[in-house]
Amino acid sequence: MSFMGSEFMRDAHVVNEVNIWKTVEIQFMGGFITAVIGTSMLSGGLILHFVNQAPKITKTIER
Repeated sequence: MSFMGSEFMRDAHVVNEVNIWKTVEIQFMGGFITAVIGTSMLSGGLILHFVNQAPKITKTIER
């Protein structure tokens, strides 16, 4: 059995009956989901910004 798969390494990543790697995995997934939501909000805001500017541009051209 390898050192990484040994009982020692398994116990080394458990603190107060909480597996540290599971916590890190959950935090990583939360960060990824937050990044996806933030990106979609930013792109949606930019689209609305440019769509709302379109009537202003046509009004200035008509004058």
